[in-house]
Parts: sequence; C-alpha cells; structure tokens
Amino acid sequence: MAATELAATLGDDPNHTVAAAALGLNGNIYAGVNNHHFNGGPCAELVVLGVAARAHAGNLATMVAVGDGGRGVISPCGRCRQVMLDQHPDICVLVPLDD
Repeated sequence: MAATELAATLGDDPNHTVAAAALGLNGNIYAGVNNHHFNGGPCAELVVLGVAARAHAGNLATMVAVGDGGRGVISPCGRCRQVMLDQHPDICVLVPLDD
C-alpha cells in the first residue's frame, strides 16, 4: 500500500517512475523512489535499502516495487535482486502474476 500510494504521487517526472516500500521485522515501513539517470541511477528498491539502513531498521521482511501511472507491481531488476539477496537473504519480494 505504501509503495502504491507513493507511486501515485510521482506525476509526469521522468526521473522518478518507480516507488518501493519495505516492511522491517520491527514493523516499520520504509519507502523511496528511483532516481533515473542516463547511467541507470539507483532503483527504488536500492533507495529503500539505504533509507532502512539509515533508520537502523535491521532485517527486512518484505519488499515491493510499484510503477507510476497505475502500472502496478513490477519485478526488481537483477542488480536489485542480487543486493537484496546479499544484504537480506530472507526477504520476501512481491512480484506481479503472469496475468
């Protein structure tokens, strides 16, 4: 819900097109948006990991990314998957269904 609500606020800004949110085992929610740049820039999931680290969140339980413009849940890229696996090996990542 937090990622969906944040994604809905992004408007037409081409630099911020994905929102993500994570639930910490402490019960807190951490959210952030991507920062697109011609070199790729950080994905929303990586921003969230930084926000959670800054808040001393500890382990994260779940992560979800949502695209702007009503695109819904999107799958994390390979880089984000690897970082989450390395830093939070037990995290559950929500992904879209095939349909």
